[in-house]
This record gives sequence, C-alpha cells and structure tokens, in this order.
Amino acid sequence: MPARTSSSERRAAWIFVPALAVVLVYLVAGAALPAADCDGVSDEASGFAQGMALLVTAGSSLACLAAAGRHLARLHRAGSRSAAVGIAVAALAVLLGAVLISSGGEWIVPVFVGGLITTGLSFLVLLATMASGRRVGEAGVTLPLYLTGMAIFVFPTVLFFFALGNSGLGC
Repeated sequence: MPARTSSSERRAAWIFVPALAVVLVYLVAGAALPAADCDGVSDEASGFAQGMALLVTAGSSLACLAAAGRHLARLHRAGSRSAAVGIAVAALAVLLGAVLISSGGEWIVPVFVGGLITTGLSFLVLLATMASGRRVGEAGVTLPLYLTGMAIFVFPTVLFFFALGNSGLGC
C-alpha cells in the first residue's frame, strides 16, 4: 500500500509543479521554434513542432486554470467569504488575458507586466505560507490567483519571449 503524501508535500506540489511547467514550456519552445536566421541559413521549424510548443503551453495553462477552479470550488464549499472574490478576480484575469492576447496592441505590455508582478507576489506569499507550516487551504485565494496568473500571464509570456528571441529581430 503506498504511503500517503504529507501536507507539506501537497503544499510544495501546488506551488512548484506550475513552476516546473514553465521550464517544460521553455524546453519545448527551444526545441520546437525556429532559430534566428542571422547567418543566412534558414532553420525553419516544422508545423508539427510549432504545434507542439503551442499545445504544451495551452495544456499547461489549462491545467493551471483547472487547478485554480478546483481550489476555488473547495473554498466555496467550505463557506469561505473570499471564494466569491477569488472567483471574480480569476474570471476577470481569464477574460482580460483572452482579450489582450487576441487584440494585441501596445497597451498589452503594462497589463502583462502587472499580471506577472501579481503572480510573482502570489508565489512569494505561497512560499511564506509553506515555510510557516500552514496548509494550502489557509492561503485563501492566493493559490488560485497564483495558478491563474501562471496560466494567463507566465506561460504565454515565456513562449512569446522565446519566439521573439529566435525571430532574428536583433540580427
């Protein structure tokens, strides 16, 4: 019979699995996206490889959104007053991210920077929660906000910066 995981292991998984997914998105993007054409030799990526980079990014984002929804539902069932606020903020972040990604424009940058900062602050709060020995549920809406931020702001930004770096823009 397998041993049950401790609450500290579950806390660490909630926090660090999305961070490891960032590394996965980066590695897949590095293997799949074409390199810069600075030397005059074209290094085109196949459509399959580019599709894989998008699928890994989208899959990571969807998994984080599902985990955030699961945690918000658990908070709602427990009668937490912060659950309604968390649901509203997470839905607003998803809607804002969808609008920003689809519309583009220069005003996307400050909103994405704000989302990245908020996600980083949520990560630090979760680390402090973990270090103090408290349970994940005691973090309230911080965990769903972190997971939503990873899904909406971090994963697409990693893919975008990798694609921008490989575009040959600096040649």
